[in-house]
Amino acid sequence: MTLFPDPAGPYEAAAEAYRDAGMAPISLPCKAKSPPVAGHTGSKHRGVYAETDADLRFHAQMRRKGNVGVRLPEDVVGIDVDVRHAGDTTVAMLAAALGPLPPTLHSTSRDDGSRIAFYRVPTGLRWRDVGEGVETVWWGSRYAVAWPSVHPDTGAVYHWHTADDERLDGVPSEGWALAAALPAAWVDALTSDVEESDGPVDLAVLRPDVARARVRGTLDWLREAKDGERNKRIYDAGVLLGGFWARLPDDVTEEDDLTHEALQEAARKAFADLGVAPDEPKANDTLQRGWEAGLRAPAADNDWDGDVGSPADDFAPEPGERPRKRMSVDVANDSDALQWCKRAVGTGDLAGMFLRGDELVYTARVGEAGYVPPAGKKEQEDGTVRYDEDGPAQVRRLSARTLAAYVDHHTRVYKSTQKAGPVPAIFPEVIAGRALSAPELLGGARRLNGVTTVPLVLHDGSVLSEPGYHRGSGLLYLPTRETPAVPGRLTRADAEAALATLLDVVADFPFVSEHDRANWLAALLTPVMKVLVPPPYPLVAIGAPSAGSGKSLLAWVLREVVGGVFRSEMARDGQELRKQITTILDKTVGAFAQFDNVRGTLRSSALEGLLTSDVWSDRLLGENTEVTAPNDRVWVLTGNNLSLGGDLRRRTVWSWIDAKMERPEERTAFRHTNLKAHVREHRGDLLAAMVTVVAAWVQAGRPSAGGGGRSDDFAEWQQATRGVLAFGGFTGVVNHADTVRRSNLSDEDEAGTLFEALFRRWGSRPWTPRETSDAVEIEDGIVEDDLPGRLAEKVGRPGFSKSLGWWLSDHEGQVHRGVTLHRSGTKKWRLDHDLL
Repeated sequence: MTLFPDPAGPYEAAAEAYRDAGMAPISLPCKAKSPPVAGHTGSKHRGVYAETDADLRFHAQMRRKGNVGVRLPEDVVGIDVDVRHAGDTTVAMLAAALGPLPPTLHSTSRDDGSRIAFYRVPTGLRWRDVGEGVETVWWGSRYAVAWPSVHPDTGAVYHWHTADDERLDGVPSEGWALAAALPAAWVDALTSDVEESDGPVDLAVLRPDVARARVRGTLDWLREAKDGERNKRIYDAGVLLGGFWARLPDDVTEEDDLTHEALQEAARKAFADLGVAPDEPKANDTLQRGWEAGLRAPAADNDWDGDVGSPADDFAPEPGERPRKRMSVDVANDSDALQWCKRAVGTGDLAGMFLRGDELVYTARVGEAGYVPPAGKKEQEDGTVRYDEDGPAQVRRLSARTLAAYVDHHTRVYKSTQKAGPVPAIFPEVIAGRALSAPELLGGARRLNGVTTVPLVLHDGSVLSEPGYHRGSGLLYLPTRETPAVPGRLTRADAEAALATLLDVVADFPFVSEHDRANWLAALLTPVMKVLVPPPYPLVAIGAPSAGSGKSLLAWVLREVVGGVFRSEMARDGQELRKQITTILDKTVGAFAQFDNVRGTLRSSALEGLLTSDVWSDRLLGENTEVTAPNDRVWVLTGNNLSLGGDLRRRTVWSWIDAKMERPEERTAFRHTNLKAHVREHRGDLLAAMVTVVAAWVQAGRPSAGGGGRSDDFAEWQQATRGVLAFGGFTGVVNHADTVRRSNLSDEDEAGTLFEALFRRWGSRPWTPRETSDAVEIEDGIVEDDLPGRLAEKVGRPGFSKSLGWWLSDHEGQVHRGVTLHRSGTKKWRLDHDLL
């Protein structure tokens, strides 16, 4: 017998069917989405579901004629995509990085592509939103309005759809079993790093680098407020800043520039640009009320009933103001739409699109739509977690789908009809694909030769400092912070003062010699010298004999001042490392690319090839797409007692630090007690100092430092960086022989190591490369560490024995450590020892 024989509304009509399908129903107001019946939503009421007849009757009594929602179980999440707010664009950009979402059970009341797609997921995780127009629905956040509810704005009825997009006439009888599994990459992107506890749900974690970028953007936006919108902007800035602070990890909020006091003080300093005194009571009260609202806004709890209110504008609107007209396109005719696309891409609202080679790409800075933080991370020995970073901006390749999504987001797309006139539409993916098939015909798209986030010194000593695209060089300058202007004419005294500013930053680091300090300074200056000294650049290795010496902090200074990519772990497999390199060069723009805490002896033919070429080509991970990208980065390694093998030793400059104590992390009496805060505060001054010392050297005629040089790919770089530092009065010499001494394991050393291992295993009897290959794979007397780098990378792969045979042919007749290699017939080899 049914509980509700004469249903008064959607809840009573469907509650039993939902309960029987294992989908806990919640009653909502009539023709409304909220509020729900108290006590059945949010993290405070974990595990509370409407399951019994009494539960259903209670909900029905509380909301007569009410709509119905379903509370998700802990192993299901919903991805709520709102096309009207560019949710489809966000999903398309995420799909480009994470892979497509599989078809699944979904619910919607609209026909524009908006929907909540439901997926099965692991339990015990915290979930977060991922971008504009997309919300993650989970048991701790909110419920999903469902069939047969009526949408409050449109009057349309919600319906369920299967993975095949078949509309159901009622409740999915199989319940959540119809939901597909959410791919692992999406799980990582949509979750925080801390598992769920039985207590209240914490706020979604916001990574510090993203938070800082958003704070800078918020303050810039606040400063631009005009009369009539100042009070509202102060309030909204408070909301944003409070929300950012609330979402930071606990171990980050004590950093000087991210405490709540520091963030509020930064906002008060911005008051001056609005003509408001920092201590003005009304402004501070408005900021505080906004802050309190921001603390609540990201909370995963729908049961909060507080309301801090939103202020009204305190001035009349600015007279005569006109917003910039938005681009529009009529897609009624395919030919006209295609021609519009060819003209519009790269201009106006689509100006962030460029041609890189034969591809159309989009540039996005941290915090902007399209920037997808990398998911990689690694737990350190002290228990802390280091996240991978992609630096200040990314470059994303545009497919037909993502181009169409961007057009939808940035322009007004409509379709002309005879009866109704222009009606809203979406840009056809087939038209976007047709435009991309001949990118050279996209007349508005400019050629992109590179992206820089710092000013560049030019050949005449002037400085490329105007943000935006520069036609002469094809470079796009995307500054992440304002840099103080550099005077037009500079002297040697200016260079010396500027270099002193840079040296002050690293005054507390225990460099082994001034030459090691010179190598670090040369690395720091290289990004602003990109036009003067084109790539490739040598590998920069920052080493120390023990942990806690400051290697990673020294590399962090490079990335923080200039911008860079951080990877917490370096792939030691050759193919995997090539994929890492390809992804970095293809999708990021940071001048430095750092691999942290590299252990043991590094041998890599992939790195050796990378360091001698200004262009890199390889296939994308999981695709057949060949990527060709400029190799204009400075590659950086850090490691304890790091050593290099093969040709890497000739292609590396070392910066070695040694505190000469058992526990270097316990050192005190620093000049800068909080170096990170100092660098962040003075980043603009440091960039200006870098530009000054280089520009002064160029204006002086590029005087040489003298001394011996090198004749390889890095000769020009070494000569230039030595000249710059000497002109600034620094006595250390870039790539001095005293620093090269740590790059051990020469080719002779590697050959000697393998000759000895072969003789230990085979003695004087003949053997074949196949026998040795088998011995290495089972570690029968010869192990992988006995092999030269190029061979070690191929162990266990097809063709290893053939590669070993070629290596032996190259070393036939050579003597290493008293062992001589000889042929023994056509396929065998033997060794003689001079002591036998």
